[in-house]
Amino acid sequence: MLVKGKIQDFSPFYIILPYMLILLIINYSYIKNSTRRWLKNGL
Repeated sequence: MLVKGKIQDFSPFYIILPYMLILLIINYSYIKNSTRRWLKNGL
């Protein structure tokens, strides 16, 4: 019972975590592409 209550307390964190990881991956690839573009254009 105690463990179940602790898991319920953490549930919002577990819901948000995958979205944060996806956003990080999207932002990382976007930043990598934009930096590559800037390097090609010589900033």
